Amino acid sequence: MGDEKGVRIVVNDLFFEQVKDWLRQSKKVKIPVVGHSMFPTFKNGDKVLLAPVSKVQLGDVVLATYNKTYVLHRVVGWNRSAVRLVGDGNVGQIEFVSKTEIWARVVGTYRENLEIERTNLKWRLFGLCWYVLRPVRIVVMRCGILKTKLNKENDYET
Repeated sequence: MGDEKGVRIVVNDLFFEQVKDWLRQSKKVKIPVVGHSMFPTFKNGDKVLLAPVSKVQLGDVVLATYNKTYVLHRVVGWNRSAVRLVGDGNVGQIEFVSKTEIWARVVGTYRENLEIERTNLKWRLFGLCWYVLRPVRIVVMRCGILKTKLNKENDYET
């Protein structure tokens, strides 16, 4: 399938099997970011360059298999049996995956064909701080939702 721009739509499983095959051959792979789970670090439509994973550091963003799907989320901790992943934009969900379910690490980020720095120590620390601030983000988000509801109710009264 495709359109006039030459875009090809491929089933996720087939796409990621090919990505994993290239990674097993020690190749780097550039893929699009789909969704908002890593906002504000990545936006829907950004592209990330993946490299085969040799070691994972706290704060790295990795491609992993979770519940028979693929996630591109940040490493926020680990123990002997599992690595803890969280999307920067998620305030509730945490994924626990085995080290064997981690396929790649993000080594480059592109927005509108311009390379943007999101993989150095500063951005890993930003991501970890963002994770630690989750309880505050939840309160702020709820206040924002409440404010929006109150504004809508007041609009009806006029």
